[in-house]
Amino acid sequence: KAAGGMDFDLAYYLAEAHERLGELDLAEERAKDAVALRPGREGLRLQARILVAAGKNAPARDVLARYLELAPEDAKLREVFQKVSGTATFDDGNRLYRGSNYEGAAAAFEKAVQLFPPPVHPVVRIMWANALYLAGEKNPGKRADYQARAQRLAEAYQDEPSQFLQVYDLLFNLATAQSNFTRT
Repeated sequence: KAAGGMDFDLAYYLAEAHERLGELDLAEERAKDAVALRPGREGLRLQARILVAAGKNAPARDVLARYLELAPEDAKLREVFQKVSGTATFDDGNRLYRGSNYEGAAAAFEKAVQLFPPPVHPVVRIMWANALYLAGEKNPGKRADYQARAQRLAEAYQDEPSQFLQVYDLLFNLATAQSNFTRT
């Protein structure tokens, strides 16, 4: 039993109840209590489900990794782990990109492409190519290498014509938003 007399079953069922009510912060706390009381598959699975529902990708990735160490045969959660890992890594890349760490962002976007199950959304590749290009602009000694990599990545879309229109629309919307933003 934990402090306050809570045992695993009570913590687990309270976490589920809060989850059903949409009270994800409380559900997360109770799931964490359940895992602390009885580390194992059941509690970790619940904790991961709540974290995914709350959009907390990095912590969900960590909990899912612990769960999969105990249940490597769970193909369904292995697939969820891939998606969550890709999303968390993409989020890391965006954070680095916003901080002008384009080399770090490019590495994170590249890893996200590898982690996501196919098909990888074009935005991930666009961000990767853009980070590569900007890394080259920021680091003249490596400019040719980064820009060549960005060019090869862009050329890869010539082999995927079904995604061309989607990529074009995304780039057009980004350019329009940027021009509207810079006019004010």
